[in-house]
Amino acid sequence: MEMHDDHPDYFEFVLKFMYTEMYDTDVIENMAKGDKTKRMEIPMGIHEIADKYDVTRLLKPVTDDVLLTLKAAADLDRCDMLQTVITAHYEHIPRANTSMGNMLVSFLLGCNFMESGFFEVLLQSYPMFAADVALGLFRGGMLTKLNSIHKYERKQCGCGFAYYRAATDPQNSHFCRRCNRWL
Repeated sequence: MEMHDDHPDYFEFVLKFMYTEMYDTDVIENMAKGDKTKRMEIPMGIHEIADKYDVTRLLKPVTDDVLLTLKAAADLDRCDMLQTVITAHYEHIPRANTSMGNMLVSFLLGCNFMESGFFEVLLQSYPMFAADVALGLFRGGMLTKLNSIHKYERKQCGCGFAYYRAATDPQNSHFCRRCNRWL
């Protein structure tokens, strides 16, 4: 049988899981042959196929495997691995609020990846990643913390349009979209 759209080894892994319900990390390790990037790409490819064919029972073991691999990685490798996983996930599953996306965001919010130069590039490249980061910040109460740091104020135009302005913003101007004037 020829597989035109799916990687045959990943598809075989998914098929074996459907029959045995066993997530075999040894098979993934053998496919990766010691390459750390491949070690992250393989579960992401398996996750993509499981999502495509609605094998929902496989999504949690794949997510757990990726999380354990990220936690076990050294700090220098972790940023490269995160970039690989984020790219692989959001290129093939363009939805926000998935189990893999939620795990990735909660993991990266707890490490220094947000300070890397790749973080902003990934946010701009993958809008659903940016949506997951916003959801993660909201769920973790970080938006409240950021608001207390930046002191955003709610302002209102004479026409009733409400907007938020940083109290530290030296320019006291905002464009009202309702009445088309600068405030």
